[in-house]
Amino acid sequence: MTSSSASRVYQHYLDKFLLFSPEALEDISMQHIVAYKKHIDENLQNTSVYMAFVALRTFFGYCQTMGYKTINYRAIQYQKYKVEPIPQIHDETYERMLALCDTTNFHGLRNSLAIRMLYDTGVRVRELVDLNTEQVTQQPCSATIFRRKLSKYRPIFWSQTTQNYLESYLSRRTPL
Repeated sequence: MTSSSASRVYQHYLDKFLLFSPEALEDISMQHIVAYKKHIDENLQNTSVYMAFVALRTFFGYCQTMGYKTINYRAIQYQKYKVEPIPQIHDETYERMLALCDTTNFHGLRNSLAIRMLYDTGVRVRELVDLNTEQVTQQPCSATIFRRKLSKYRPIFWSQTTQNYLESYLSRRTPL
């Protein structure tokens, strides 16, 4: 997360917290934190609850560093959330999806290629959509993608079969 996006996320959660707290910083107590936690536990997913409490703890830590009289930021406890594994598709589901693509027409070929690329590489849909032909190398069936979530580049690799579909798709595609 970049610092500007982190700032926006923190601002969002701090704005929500203000609905549960008095206006004066020194009047905020643990009861306000508890009320806020109860509300967000009922209305947000675990990752969002975690981020909300990271934002609160960071904010109160900053306030203490600046000399404001506030609750002790170390008293704001939050649980690390467990990341649920993303369900994977089975080979038979993958094969059924491919069987639905009529590769004799352009759209079916495009859809088959997209399914194959997603399956072979594990990229996010947005990363696949953002992939440009300049990023693709012919050998060894690879490309370099930009990971928005991590703000980093990384190589991806796919099978020769997928490479064959890619070459067929690129030869039939009209330039933009």
